[in-house]
Amino acid sequence: MIRKKLKLTAVLLLIAAMAAAVSGCGKEVKKLNVIPVDMPVPAYTNPLTGEADYSPSKLSKRPVAVVVENHPQARPQWAIDTPDIIMEGEVEGGITRMLWLYADYSDVPSKVGPVRSARPSYVRFSRFFDAVYIHWGGSHSRAGYVGGYDTIAAEGVDDLDGMNGGSVSF
Repeated sequence: MIRKKLKLTAVLLLIAAMAAAVSGCGKEVKKLNVIPVDMPVPAYTNPLTGEADYSPSKLSKRPVAVVVENHPQARPQWAIDTPDIIMEGEVEGGITRMLWLYADYSDVPSKVGPVRSARPSYVRFSRFFDAVYIHWGGSHSRAGYVGGYDTIAAEGVDDLDGMNGGSVSF
C-alpha cells in the first residue's frame, strides 16, 4: 500500500515537472533581430565539398571513388590529403577500409593507396555520387554473401579494376 502511494506521488511530481517545463515558467522569449548580409554566391562550387572557385570545366566530369586500405601497417597512405571526401567503414573482423571520393578524376594523384578490393557496401555508397568505382580485385559471392564483383555487375556500377580492367576507361 505504501509502495503504491510512493509510485503515485512520483508520477504526480513528474507530471508537475513536465507541465512546468512545457509552460516555460512564464518567461517571455526574446526575438532576435536578423540583419541580412549581402554575400556573393560563388559561380561554381565543388559538388562534393561546396568549396568555392571550382573550375566550371570540371562540373561535367563524373566523380571517382577509390577503395583504400586502412590497416595500421598500411599507413601512412599515399595521397591521403587529396580526396574531397573520405569515408571509413568496417569490412570484416574489425578491419577498416576507406573510400576516397574525388569530384573530378583528373584530381586523383598518380599514386594513391594502397588500393584494395571491392566490397558491396563501398560499391553501393559510391553509387550515391554516380562515381566510377576504382578498386583492386573484389570479394566473391558465397553461401548467402553477395560479393563485390557481383554487386558491381548487378547494380551496373562503372568500375576500374586493377586486376581485371573493369567496365570503363578514361
